[in-house]
Amino acid sequence: MGCSASGESGKAATTQQGAKQTETAPKGDRLAKAAPAAITDVTTALSDMTSKVKAYKQAIESDQADEAKKLADEIGSLWNAVKPKLPADQAEGQQTIHEDVSALMEETYQEPWDKERLILLDYKIYQSLRDVRQAQEDQSTNN
Repeated sequence: MGCSASGESGKAATTQQGAKQTETAPKGDRLAKAAPAAITDVTTALSDMTSKVKAYKQAIESDQADEAKKLADEIGSLWNAVKPKLPADQAEGQQTIHEDVSALMEETYQEPWDKERLILLDYKIYQSLRDVRQAQEDQSTNN
């Protein structure tokens, strides 16, 4: 499970591989290092994640940096817990969410914030989670 380079990820952090998580960690590191949250079931975890995504947007809009960082980390932990439990036939959607959550986590710790970009990432994650939740419901109905 490697990180894909996106041109802007190389900044000052390329020599920190293996170092403790810092605010200049390379792209993907925060999500990779986020311990999976303890979840009872996928449906509830996806619902919790969606709630946190909504709260994250509010934190960004009201310039609550500490709250946004906390929520970004919680979203990443929930995603790390949910992703392995999702069906393989949703791989494309899962990859999109994974990349967007990783970017959200990284960019939340960058200063100054690109609010427009953070809100766009938040919206993309929200929409993708909605699609995954719908697929989960459809699968449950068909089984």
